[in-house]
Amino acid sequence: MQAGSAAPILVIGCGNAIREDDAAGLCAVEAVEALAPAGVQCLVRHQLLPELAEPISQSRAVVFVDARADRLDQPVIVEPLASDPTGAGLGHFGGGGSLLALAEALYGHAPPAWLVTIPGASFGFNTEMTDAGRAGVHEAVRRTLELLAELAAAQP
Repeated sequence: MQAGSAAPILVIGCGNAIREDDAAGLCAVEAVEALAPAGVQCLVRHQLLPELAEPISQSRAVVFVDARADRLDQPVIVEPLASDPTGAGLGHFGGGGSLLALAEALYGHAPPAWLVTIPGASFGFNTEMTDAGRAGVHEAVRRTLELLAELAAAQP
């Protein structure tokens, strides 16, 4: 299926709400959902699972938002995400590329995709994020909304 301009832009937040800064992706996408322009569909998930391949295939574009434990010295990063047909990383971290490949293989369409990563300082068992995690969420929301505005403006 080839998704057309009427297809939604899909934003998927991934993380664990009881692992401190790992909740950053979830929190960011919940905030984005309240502010997103029309035509944006937001999902929050504990893990990136194969079931997401179908809604991905029906989307015009997809944005994955997740926390990261490496590159803590770097701010929120927004980067294009390529399809990964090897299937490596299908699960929580790095699964976006695998899901794109799965959407292409099963449904014939993998939309352009981006990965927004939020640096996390701590991933222990706690429902409170660190100050760095909360700051990263605010920056990720801002950067994701900017990306969504660009994508919406590029719609034919």
